[in-house]
Amino acid sequence: MSFYTYYGKLKDELFVAVLPNGTVELEDQVHLYFQKRLITYRVQDVDVTDDGEDRFALQDGYYNFEAVTSKAYKEIKLTRTCRSGGEVATVALTRHYDQVQTASPTSRPKIWTGTIDFHEWAKNESFAIIAPQGLGNSKPVVAIWQWSKDNKDVAKTLSYGVSKQVSEAETPAKFSFTQNEYYTLDCQVVTATKGLTVTVRGPSNAAKAQKELELAPYTEGAEHRFTPPRSRQEKISLECSLPNAKPALPRINAALPFPADLVETLSYSAAYVDQAGYLAKYAVKQFEKLDRSYHLLEKKAEARVTKVAKLEGDVAGLTTDNHGLTERNKDLEAKMDKERKEVAKAKADLQEDLRKVQAALKASQDREKELEQEKAQLEEYIDKDKLADIERERKHRKHEEAHRRHEEQHRKHEAEDHKAIDLAHASLRKAEELARKLKEDSDCKDETIRALEMALTALRQKVKTLEADVSRLNGALTSEKKEKAEIQRQLEDWKHKLSIAEEGLKHLRSELKKAQDDLAEEKKCSAYLIKQHEDDISEHKKKVSGLEAQIDELKTEASKQEKKYELLRAAKKELKEALDKAENVREAAEDELADYKKKQKLVPDSQLQTDFKNLQARYEELRKHESERHHKSGVTAAVVEITSS
Repeated sequence: MSFYTYYGKLKDELFVAVLPNGTVELEDQVHLYFQKRLITYRVQDVDVTDDGEDRFALQDGYYNFEAVTSKAYKEIKLTRTCRSGGEVATVALTRHYDQVQTASPTSRPKIWTGTIDFHEWAKNESFAIIAPQGLGNSKPVVAIWQWSKDNKDVAKTLSYGVSKQVSEAETPAKFSFTQNEYYTLDCQVVTATKGLTVTVRGPSNAAKAQKELELAPYTEGAEHRFTPPRSRQEKISLECSLPNAKPALPRINAALPFPADLVETLSYSAAYVDQAGYLAKYAVKQFEKLDRSYHLLEKKAEARVTKVAKLEGDVAGLTTDNHGLTERNKDLEAKMDKERKEVAKAKADLQEDLRKVQAALKASQDREKELEQEKAQLEEYIDKDKLADIERERKHRKHEEAHRRHEEQHRKHEAEDHKAIDLAHASLRKAEELARKLKEDSDCKDETIRALEMALTALRQKVKTLEADVSRLNGALTSEKKEKAEIQRQLEDWKHKLSIAEEGLKHLRSELKKAQDDLAEEKKCSAYLIKQHEDDISEHKKKVSGLEAQIDELKTEASKQEKKYELLRAAKKELKEALDKAENVREAAEDELADYKKKQKLVPDSQLQTDFKNLQARYEELRKHESERHHKSGVTAAVVEITSS
């Protein structure tokens, strides 16, 4: 057994629980220290929760406690109710000390409780000292007390520590130890009261003696043994005599304290018989207690198997969900890759269209420059022609008199000039027409450029939309990855819970192994019986040729039914019946064949063949009937086929 020590706080008050026997059973003792007093309870109503944890009840004249363990007794949740009604209080206790007890400890565990007063830090606060292995040098000692306030002015804090006793071998009742390597506690057991006097001192505080701590009474815990604890022994002196020389019953020849009076002797006999009855009743009670413990363990195992099955189902579901999310993630990634390619292609097409538009715009601008140059040249030519006209007209006026004589020549020159002027005006009109066409072309090009710019703007907006879709899909992918990570974390948690639950399967696996061993033994017996049947059938192998194949099928069927012991027994029974019928059929066939052989000389060959065919048809019908009947019961029946010799 083990020794568990728990502590916690109930409404700013220290609450200590001690389980001297570790895991509890019915009638085990449990020590509870609260409200500065220690009460020893006996465990009642031990039960198992749906989670496979222990639940038990503790009762006294005023309070009722319901305790539920968790995490393999690492924590205990106590619910306190008052029998007369009132407030329900709950306290969560954590195990801070545990040890494995020896079967015969050299010193019994000791628990002292009381109060502590230490300067301004503790004023009449709860105080407990526990020696789990009793007194002795280097043995453990657990000290727990409550401060009124600590060095940080925090109220109702707890001080807990596990140390080793320092004492002389001759005086184990006088020992000392340190609390958290700071406070030193000097202790001595009072011989008269068995209480404990304690002096507490610290590096910065003067030593202060405490009130005597009271020793908790020791009571024998519930154990799995059939011999009850002996009552208090006393030394007495009395006269003893030997029994009669001829015993009517098996005699005890050792010295016994027989009284001289008959009635007194019978009284002593009745006392011994009553003691024997007490021992028998105690043994029966212990057996019933062990039986209840066994059934409780069965309930625990069933609850844990159910829990493991549920966890396995959850793991399978999470694995399926994880697989689905993985497939969904792959689909999203493929879709995103496809959309990225489409966006890249659209972007490349837009870049190509933009390049073409820019090239066309540049060509249009170059053509416009060329037209502007041609227009400038034409305007320069027209200006020069106008200046030439003015100069000629001035010369004409100046030399009008001089040219008069050359009128014909002048007319000719004038005609040529008019022709040149008409040509210039025609060139000017042509240039103006060309300029107008260039302007129209320029306006058309401007419209084209504006249309292309609008298309480019629309394409840029589409690119932005596609980029937003890519960002949205990236966000969705990130969310899916986070969800996948969360599911992976949950899966790890379930795996961790499953690994914890698998620890509870060890007992079930051992039982399963035992069942498998029993099944293997039964299988050996079945194999031996089948081998005997095979030996019997092999003697008639020439006339019952199909029996071995049917037995092989039966062996195969038996190996498939290893986990169904009852079905295997039924199969053996059905097999025996089939073999008996086969043997009967074989004997009948031998008799009929013997009769046929005797009558061969009297019966014609054709009649013999006809009778043989009828007999074979009869056996075929019997085989079909037996096969259908045994197929329904899950057993392949042995079938006899008779062939012509």
